[in-house]
Amino acid sequence: MNHDYFGNACGTKHWNDFERPEELQNLLVNGVTNTRLINEVSKNSVHIDRVESNKRTKFFNDVQGFSPIVPLVIMGVPKNMSNSRTVKMKNKVINLVWDCSISGGTETSDVRAVAIEVLKQVVGLELAGYRVRLTAVDSYCSGGISYMMGLTLKKESQPINLKRILFPCTSSAFVRGVSFGWYVRLPDAEYISGYGRTAHHEYREHAKDYYEQIFGTNTISFSIAEFLDAKRRGRLESTVKARLTVKEGATA
Repeated sequence: MNHDYFGNACGTKHWNDFERPEELQNLLVNGVTNTRLINEVSKNSVHIDRVESNKRTKFFNDVQGFSPIVPLVIMGVPKNMSNSRTVKMKNKVINLVWDCSISGGTETSDVRAVAIEVLKQVVGLELAGYRVRLTAVDSYCSGGISYMMGLTLKKESQPINLKRILFPCTSSAFVRGVSFGWYVRLPDAEYISGYGRTAHHEYREHAKDYYEQIFGTNTISFSIAEFLDAKRRGRLESTVKARLTVKEGATA
């Protein structure tokens, strides 16, 4: 059975959100062009209080300024005046790691619903003045060995490009197409009625430590699996907000 959907296999629109390999490759290269989906995220972002001003006043000695420094004047030092200027400081960096791994029974529509709520929060963080670093990962754990593929969706120095990041986040094609294509090409890839467990399931009790070892301390990690569970309980919006709330010291 050919499970290489990034190669010659044809998927089904209902399960993996694409039908032909060319369609998947186009999504990977060009991103999402669905204007309705882009507007749903950008125009309904979550309001988050702005971070404190990213400008600071820097004081220094100069040949001119607003106040003389008497000892330096007496000694004849040329730079004997206090002066100041406003300098721009870098805003806080939020390092978000999103585990997109899903089980075979997960519906594409559920993936999209969860992703929209998460991205509303991400856009809200950016509008509030934070610089967001967003990484999507997919993982396969079997026999005590873990494999993970990571894709940088946004660096902290980049503005949000929803067209670029909507595809990996809102479509099961990323996991069931791109990630599958990567995994089945690994020498140790093994298919036994499935491709193993997700990292979220395998390391559930130690997930925070697991991701911090890979992506650094103060990483805010979350998985689509936990949000799918919240969606089933009717608590998706509140759970996403709670998980992505920036706490003191949780910046990179």
